[in-house]
Amino acid sequence: MLGQVYRKNSWQLAEYTHATPHSLQLLLPHSRWDTDGGRDDLQAYVAEQLGQAGGVLILDGTGFVKKGTASARVQRPISGTAGRQRSARSSLPKSWTSDRDHCQVARIPDECAFATKGDLARDM
Repeated sequence: MLGQVYRKNSWQLAEYTHATPHSLQLLLPHSRWDTDGGRDDLQAYVAEQLGQAGGVLILDGTGFVKKGTASARVQRPISGTAGRQRSARSSLPKSWTSDRDHCQVARIPDECAFATKGDLARDM
């Protein structure tokens, strides 16, 4: 999932990994994922490969270009990947948290609330 594949679907991932789309379609929904373990492994790998005494971590708020008005977490910020102002998804903006009807259409649970990028970075 961290590869240089623009669209993360089983067909594109299969081409990237030289697997068949069918094999990935079977793998993804039937596999058990240890989210916390994966995060911990990634953190250890990054610290081992990139860590230095006195180093800092910079979190990039780059989102993925989205289209439509019912796509969850979409508003019109500057998107670094698009190079200009485009609809992009990164976090749940205030314009969404203040419009619960819009959230219901996009199936965003009521407990999802606005958080600043600093809050999100701290939580990660």
